[in-house]
Amino acid sequence: MNKSSTSRTLRYIRLIAINIIILSLSLVVIEGLASYVLLTHDFMKMYSLAERRHTKYDPDLGWVNESSVYIPNMYGPGIYLKTNSRGFRNNREFDPIVPNGKHRIISQAIHLPLAMASTMTILGVSYSQHSTQGLKR
Repeated sequence: MNKSSTSRTLRYIRLIAINIIILSLSLVVIEGLASYVLLTHDFMKMYSLAERRHTKYDPDLGWVNESSVYIPNMYGPGIYLKTNSRGFRNNREFDPIVPNGKHRIISQAIHLPLAMASTMTILGVSYSQHSTQGLKR
């Protein structure tokens, strides 16, 4: 074998090796980017705002609850979210007219602590007059 054919063979081998390295690095970069895209997608899906499932935008009030919504396990196993027909977080309906001798406290807070989500019915509940013991139902 002469020197010319040996150097040509070495050039081809070097060219093939460089192409294999470039192809391998390209595949690693593409796979890595795909992993980041999937991770971002999963993160956004998992940690999207829970409030988007039961709220709507009101031009006068801002974000308010949708009416007649029931979402089981909204805040964890057995912790549901339920709104009445007026959009208040509650398990029952209320007459729009406040009965005589009663006061109604209305608050449209979206963020309730996790433990309050299904156990306490504070928002939209009709309460009796104030006393030294606080509000009575």
